[in-house]
Amino acid sequence: MSPLLVVDNLHVRFRDRSNGAWVDAVRGVDLTLAAGRTLGLVGESGCGKTSLARSILRLIPAHTGNVHFEGQSILELPERALRPLRRRMQIIFQDPGGSLDARMKVGAIVGEPLLVHRIARGATLRKRVGQLLEQVGLDPADASRYPHSFSGGQKQRIAIARAMATEPSLIVCDEPTSALDVSVQASILRLLQELQASTNVSYLFITHDLAVARCMCDEIAVLQDGRVVEFGESESVLRSWLDQNPSPSRASSTSI
Repeated sequence: MSPLLVVDNLHVRFRDRSNGAWVDAVRGVDLTLAAGRTLGLVGESGCGKTSLARSILRLIPAHTGNVHFEGQSILELPERALRPLRRRMQIIFQDPGGSLDARMKVGAIVGEPLLVHRIARGATLRKRVGQLLEQVGLDPADASRYPHSFSGGQKQRIAIARAMATEPSLIVCDEPTSALDVSVQASILRLLQELQASTNVSYLFITHDLAVARCMCDEIAVLQDGRVVEFGESESVLRSWLDQNPSPSRASSTSI
């Protein structure tokens, strides 16, 4: 079976506003991700994890390279041709509060992708929104409330419901638990695992937390200065990293 996602020699560059020089954020990255699997992107802040993920989704432009998603080369597709694929690619952001429009009710937030992609409207839309809220552990009646009345963990559940609305095959999880209380993080991770088991969705999971990477990821790509310096099965990569960083303070740390 062909991989769901293939990234080939991807480069992402930004222009430095202070001097106009080009800065390489992602440098020749190659990745593959199979359906129903989770690939972790791990590394220190500023290593290129988020730039890589957002360029794969075409939220920011790539400089060179290619991305194949569900068998299609997508970086050169015009927006009209890309639109049907966008419903198959979604993202969950790090800050659940900032990712939800405070002026919209939860039902409108979760239902918006269904309207944009012309999947449902009217009574069918309301029913589907209620099902999505139940799927993430919330009450369908929550559709009539505003985001400010929910806790951080509940807001992230709303964001997850929105991401799942179009039945995507790929979701980018951009550190989805790092802004949450430790007591809430485990429940969100369990929810993501349950959704993957029931829908076969694939995750591109960005994290700097070794414990989260071990819990969530089948495979891991370690990024450093925009390059993948190690790639493989989760336990193998984590064991190798800890072997190369044996000091007590690093070995006992949960962060990479």
